[in-house]
Amino acid sequence: MIVGIGIDSIEVPRVARQLEEQAGLMEQLFTAAEIAHCAGQRHPERHFAARFAAKEAYLKALGTGWRGGIRFSDIEVISGDSGAPDLAVTGEARRQTDRRGIIRCRLALSVPTTTAAAMVILEK
Repeated sequence: MIVGIGIDSIEVPRVARQLEEQAGLMEQLFTAAEIAHCAGQRHPERHFAARFAAKEAYLKALGTGWRGGIRFSDIEVISGDSGAPDLAVTGEARRQTDRRGIIRCRLALSVPTTTAAAMVILEK
């Protein structure tokens, strides 16, 4: 049963500019594995933007927003067994996910050129 749906989009140049201008922001928003993955891509800014959108979409689907002690690094975009994007949650994000009885998360990412988008569906 679907218990939450979240969608988010963000302008890629905006993310690139903020990551460049704000020292330490990248490490605050992304895990070491996400940074390594994005840095290895031809257009890293697109991949960072998509991951940011995924984190926002997840919190919208969860219904919490950025409150209750959830950190950006509690939500990580990973590659599933098939290579498709998936989410791994830890810390407070994991506790709130478990508290709601969520057992499955579906993630879709779109990374064209100027706008990144993500959609998350949470199932019980």
